[in-house]
Amino acid sequence: MTNLDPALRRSLARVVDDCGRRVTDRARLAAGLSAMARDTRFPDINRWEPMSMSYGDAGTALMCITLTEACSLDWSNAVGHQFLASAARGMATTAHPPLNLFGGVPGLASVVALAGRGSGYRRVLSHLDTWLHAFLVAIVDSSAPTYDLASGLVGWGAWLRLRPAERALRTAVVEALVRRLNAEPDCRALRQISDPELGLRPAPFGYIDCGMAHGVAGVVALLALYALDGHPLKANAWRALADAAQWLADGAVEVNGSPQWPRVAELDVTGSTVPGIVDRPGWCYGSPGIARAVWLAGRALGDEGYQWLAVRALRRSLEPDQVERLTTPTLCHGLAGLLLITMLFAHETGDDAFSASVDTVARALLREYDENTPFGYRDIETSGGPVDNPGFLDGAAGVVSVLAAVSSGRTPGFAKVLLLA
Repeated sequence: MTNLDPALRRSLARVVDDCGRRVTDRARLAAGLSAMARDTRFPDINRWEPMSMSYGDAGTALMCITLTEACSLDWSNAVGHQFLASAARGMATTAHPPLNLFGGVPGLASVVALAGRGSGYRRVLSHLDTWLHAFLVAIVDSSAPTYDLASGLVGWGAWLRLRPAERALRTAVVEALVRRLNAEPDCRALRQISDPELGLRPAPFGYIDCGMAHGVAGVVALLALYALDGHPLKANAWRALADAAQWLADGAVEVNGSPQWPRVAELDVTGSTVPGIVDRPGWCYGSPGIARAVWLAGRALGDEGYQWLAVRALRRSLEPDQVERLTTPTLCHGLAGLLLITMLFAHETGDDAFSASVDTVARALLREYDENTPFGYRDIETSGGPVDNPGFLDGAAGVVSVLAAVSSGRTPGFAKVLLLA
């Protein structure tokens, strides 16, 4: 546990309570969502759906679960139940519920599982387990399922970490990932050609995403966490983990004498990779998220070299010139994501410098709080302006959840879903 200054802890608690109440105020939420629809540059992404964990009532319920566990607030448990019930109704009225983690049934099921630890929701969990099992068995056995955390196999694997009885399906996910990784050497089976949503130019010979949300780091983190959770891995899965972790290690580039990772590695005509531009230090694409995956791989494989590489990378990401590149306070690619990852490293390394950085980044995040905005925090969109986003990944709910976790000094349950712990 990091030893926060008592005054800072009190400030965090006040902001958490205030922002949490704002995000769960239905009238304020409706007005904020209208403003978000008007102001966002990404209307297809920033669209509120009740069952969505990233932009919906399920994500708000996840915030309430975190606040109840971290801060014991007198209102958050009951309100969280209301939002979770609304999310479940959203699924029931959707003709074809999506199967991705952040916007679909696996995400909702993950939130219900976290809400039901040690208590209720057994019937709902059983229904969701049955529903998902039927679909995922067919998809996992298909020829080329989507693999990443946001939309595919890795995301389903994240949900399965919360469902210990689903051992056979976890094994099936691992085997599908290993088949995908082994189809070509050096992670080339994970290559993509272009992705307009990410603003990447078409790559004639493809590129490999390095990040946690959409790339190799997510695969590495899931396999490592399964091993650390005690799920038995076969020899080919251990080799796949070691090879993918080594690919990430080899792909680090030196920035001022420290390792950092590019957002993508582009393939040339020979199939070799050419590192791209080092991204801002966030969870989804940046070096902190990738460093966390490499750290977890080092723990699972017993490789101190990987762990030291990850520590060096995060230290560089926490230098002022890197932190200043984060223009938004949010969890996905902003200050909150960096803060959560730093707290986890501080817990596991005992490094006083990381503990000091938790204090520094938490204070920076507090300075972003604005009581004159609907939710206390606003997302600053890429190449855009401020947006009143109440969501979990890119909005106020995620910021509040991280601040609550830091104020308590405990690892939040949602860190499992993000493959950070």
